[in-house]
Amino acid sequence: MAIAVRSAIFILCLALASYTALANEVVINVLNFGAKPNPKFDSTGAFMKAWQVVKKSPLHAKLLVPKGEFKVSSMFFAGPCLSLTGVTIEVQGTILAPTDPSEYVNGDWLFFQDLVGLNLMGGGTFNAQGRSVWPFSQPCPPGDASSCQRSPATFQFRNVKKSIVQNIKSVDAMGYDMTISNSDDITIQSFEMITAPDSPNKDDPIRIDTSANIKVAQTHFRHGANCLSLARGPTDPAILKSNCL
Repeated sequence: MAIAVRSAIFILCLALASYTALANEVVINVLNFGAKPNPKFDSTGAFMKAWQVVKKSPLHAKLLVPKGEFKVSSMFFAGPCLSLTGVTIEVQGTILAPTDPSEYVNGDWLFFQDLVGLNLMGGGTFNAQGRSVWPFSQPCPPGDASSCQRSPATFQFRNVKKSIVQNIKSVDAMGYDMTISNSDDITIQSFEMITAPDSPNKDDPIRIDTSANIKVAQTHFRHGANCLSLARGPTDPAILKSNCL
């Protein structure tokens, strides 16, 4: 009996270490799954383990990335999620991409697919460290990225609906800062994109393809002439209080 009680207490403590439940929200901290705020340590596996807990939670779940620098390779945040109220990814720190292009086995850095009610926020920074591939970047003809090998995008959203990206920063993207395809009702708000003057990606930081009801508000494009690239069949996006610098 004593062994059973101790086992139950251990399981409870482990659960509390992995997440905190606050007002019907489950908070999953990547640190509790082995992530380390060390730019030389690969935290990819820890992030993905934490995501599996988030997507299987019946309550609204938040994936928390606290302050610090976390290095991760290409990651795939795929749904559907069990919660009917969506999921939140709160990034407070800085997420660093690998500088070796061979690590991008899926083509882009951060994938979000088959999700409803995603809230990506937190005031953090996504640094793709694009300088490592800029010398090898191959410009793609407007409206036709299939005829060339483009550099990895920082974010790729595919079949994502009723979601918001807000209060985050994208720095030195290798290719596009963001691509959106086959999606509906996405709001991009207070999203800042910054790149160095020698970047080959000064135009079209966001590419929208076959999507509808895309809204861009209070967003700063520190790139160049163009803000958005429209591919096949998207409804004209609404751009509100945003600027290209």
